[in-house]
Amino acid sequence: MAYAVATITPFGTLAVLIYPFLGGLMDASQSAFGAWAGTAVNDTSQVVATGYAYGTEAGDMATVVKLTCNLLIGPTLLGLGFWAAAAEGASATGDWRALWRLLRKAVPLFVLGFVGMAILNTFGLLSVEAGQVLREIGTFLISMAVVAIGLNTSVRELLSAGLRPLASGFVASALLAAFTLAAVVLFWT
Repeated sequence: MAYAVATITPFGTLAVLIYPFLGGLMDASQSAFGAWAGTAVNDTSQVVATGYAYGTEAGDMATVVKLTCNLLIGPTLLGLGFWAAAAEGASATGDWRALWRLLRKAVPLFVLGFVGMAILNTFGLLSVEAGQVLREIGTFLISMAVVAIGLNTSVRELLSAGLRPLASGFVASALLAAFTLAAVVLFWT
């Protein structure tokens, strides 16, 4: 996991610096650039930075696109969980306890928490004060998760893995950028 984080972070940081320049070269509209940044950059905070580096409308669009993608993780995981359960025959045999165990493994709790908080916020069931406190707690917990990954990361072990994983991350990032740019050009404009 540490290698994944160590690989994703630099490429996301490069996106913050390079994508706005490329958007300017392509004379991309604010909304098209925001759609591209929202789909091509992996980390949500880097999506926001990339979008707003291009402009306010691009930042707003990138944020909405990324959060929509994040929101769709829950239903996607549930669907895949049901599909996996059906493949294992749990639903066909009526063993719903086995299905429940499989779904609990397939859908991480943070996804359910994200969807739950989004629903509460959408329907105004959280006061402004409670929302602010929960955001501060969330920021602290995310910071602690990153610290924990750092504490369990050995630069020596990362370097011993060689450049192959880093090259793989670069190729994946470049392909994602190209594919999503093509999709935005074809379907957005």
